[in-house]
Amino acid sequence: MMLNKILFSIVIISLFTLSTVSSVLAIDFEVGVEEEEEIIWKCNVCNEEKLEVLFGEDWNSPGTGVFENLKQNSKMKWKITEIDNSAELYSEKTDNNEKAISITFDVWTWTSENEWGEKDFENQISLYKDPANNQDDMVFPNFAPFWLPVPIGEYMKALEPNLFERYTVDGRVLLAITYELDEGDLDDKYPSEYIKVLAMYNGRGLLRSYKLYIINHHVIIDISLASTPLYELPFIIILVILSYIGLVYVMLKID
Repeated sequence: MMLNKILFSIVIISLFTLSTVSSVLAIDFEVGVEEEEEIIWKCNVCNEEKLEVLFGEDWNSPGTGVFENLKQNSKMKWKITEIDNSAELYSEKTDNNEKAISITFDVWTWTSENEWGEKDFENQISLYKDPANNQDDMVFPNFAPFWLPVPIGEYMKALEPNLFERYTVDGRVLLAITYELDEGDLDDKYPSEYIKVLAMYNGRGLLRSYKLYIINHHVIIDISLASTPLYELPFIIILVILSYIGLVYVMLKID
């Protein structure tokens, strides 16, 4: 009788585990933005003098990703021109082409001008539908992505095991990625001192806040999403409250 109960319990636990694993594997990650959509970020804080000390004089030169031309009180725009939910991307980890998600977009780099003018260049970001296909110890350009697939919380949790050990992911409440670097982690010289990056996202997979700190919580870069659809506002109000609580907790951990 006891043996039957044990066997029954094992079967139930096994079925529950398989069901949970299957539900995770069944998630179909997609793009949370739309074609022709324009996304604008604004730079609230940019201490150029300190950034040159931290990363060298070429820290915002052409080819430095989203840091290119970054200045305080400037803005950057993406315009989504093409979305591919059925793309393929070669993985060195599997030595095969794997399923991926891709967005192509026009880029207006950081500017203080009122008029956008002509785009600066076109760019494309492709991400694996299964984050496990990324190389281990992955590090994002500019330390954190500006776009991720949705549902973003699930994608972040699936991505975390492949990230470099200095990353911390919260895919439940804050939808945040943090990254810490000690002096000389990039090379023998840079960064010149400890830094911490805190990137937070909205439910559509877009970066809504990017802050780069040095010790004593001194903010060197502060970037925020400038364009916010009205239907996101109730969600954001709730998230801001939760984010404040979480941010206080993160800052206490730094100390």
